[in-house]
Amino acid sequence: MRTLWPLAAACLCACATAGAEIDLTPTHSMRELEGCKFPQLEFHDANTKITYEAPRGWDVLPRDRFTLALMPPNKSMVSAKIRFIPTPGHLVLDEAQLKYFSDTAPELLPPESRIMVQPTITPNPLLLNEHRTCEVEIQFVLHGQRLRMSVLFVDLGETQLRFSLISTAGDYEELHKAFRGSWYSWQWVEPAGPVATRRAPSG
Repeated sequence: MRTLWPLAAACLCACATAGAEIDLTPTHSMRELEGCKFPQLEFHDANTKITYEAPRGWDVLPRDRFTLALMPPNKSMVSAKIRFIPTPGHLVLDEAQLKYFSDTAPELLPPESRIMVQPTITPNPLLLNEHRTCEVEIQFVLHGQRLRMSVLFVDLGETQLRFSLISTAGDYEELHKAFRGSWYSWQWVEPAGPVATRRAPSG
């Protein structure tokens, strides 16, 4: 039976648009493109719909309104999460802030972890619907097990979104590639405006 690694609950990950609260309780739907159908998840940010395509084959495990866990098939000791965090992101990504990310990286890890090498900080690995991002990658040891972690911070102004992944060192590259690929599918979908009614010509 697959189980989420319990100590990984300390990890953070999340989402939102300026000041609005995102409910990560998922609704399953289908996207169609050129006759092909793709399963997707839908969330809501105030009156705006959000769509997201999880990595193919990964299970979706809602934790609470602001936390969504994901589990890849046939893997153990894995924690993948998306979390909405109602605190500012404010990613300036200048030299001082990048140093801050590096200095505070140990705070992202489970208790009793030991960092093996200097964390890798990547500013703006992608723009998520024009929102700035920063990824922190960490190699660490916990109870003799070599592990790797990725946290993508997404600046949504007055709130923040984080995508996090922890796995064994041997599984990390494969899982990180799949999880990272799913980030690009995250979309805020503006509601359609009212359709104008065309009057029949008189006379």
